[in-house]
Amino acid sequence: MVTTLPILSDIIAGVVARINSKTMADSVPFQVDFEFGPLSEVSKRVYAKDPGVMVIWLVEKGEDRKNVGGLYGRSQSDIVMGLQSNSHWTMTERMETNYKPKLLPVYEMFIEELRVEKLLNNPYPIDHKKYNLYYWGGGAVNGTNSNNLWEKEIDAILLENVNLSIKNKC
Repeated sequence: MVTTLPILSDIIAGVVARINSKTMADSVPFQVDFEFGPLSEVSKRVYAKDPGVMVIWLVEKGEDRKNVGGLYGRSQSDIVMGLQSNSHWTMTERMETNYKPKLLPVYEMFIEELRVEKLLNNPYPIDHKKYNLYYWGGGAVNGTNSNNLWEKEIDAILLENVNLSIKNKC
């Protein structure tokens, strides 16, 4: 039996696919891929990707599933947007290479796509905390720089505690 209930990872994958269409059509195209699951799995898949690919990783913390007022569930998740970096870059190089042309525009597109997503009930600003993580390392999602996350040097944006309401399709 196949579920017909909306699943957050499928919803976010669709959002990222729409963003990828836009970034690939840009004057300086770049690919945006979606990943979800535990760091051990995501790290292996990201390590195999081309260095120019931005990854949007859904770190699910859990869903509260109930049919109340047309809602199927509520989710609070973290989302990491990462792009390969270089530890020798200055902050100016980091901003001009990764943040201004790629990470920040994709962040803005992502929030707007969540807001208009038909399976989400989010016509208002998306509640979350945003962090720029310059040359981000490993550990917990908002951890220290002791090891390189995804086994690569990355610049990232962390969206922490993203609150989403999933519509009931029934």
